[in-house]
Amino acid sequence: MTASFPVGPPYGTSSSFAPSIQFTLDYPPNGASTTCSYTWPAGSQGSATSWTACADSSVQFQFPADGYVALGNFVLAVRETSSPNLSGSVKITSNNQQDPNAYLSCIQYGKFQPSTCQLNGPLSGGKAPITIAAN
Repeated sequence: MTASFPVGPPYGTSSSFAPSIQFTLDYPPNGASTTCSYTWPAGSQGSATSWTACADSSVQFQFPADGYVALGNFVLAVRETSSPNLSGSVKITSNNQQDPNAYLSCIQYGKFQPSTCQLNGPLSGGKAPITIAAN
């Protein structure tokens, strides 16, 4: 999972910056995987999303409104739309070594640059891979 999130003033990103997130999802039963990504509109601070198809269109993900706090603090929900219709969700936060859900480490690498997030970084409390239990 990698992400680029906007940073506020005084040294934040410009209004032309579009926040984004990308991740690879490995799913059963045959060990398949797919890439999922989302880019919010330029100038936004991100928000909850509707269901969005991954590269394998039988897999979808969303950041549900009831679990979305901010970029770097959200619930990631995934579902498989073909049989066996598996679904699940996980809370993901960032930059808190004491929080086992803090899988992301987000750092701004210079003035006017976005905050770049990665798994297992120096500020991560949880360690990847992120497991999502299927319902």
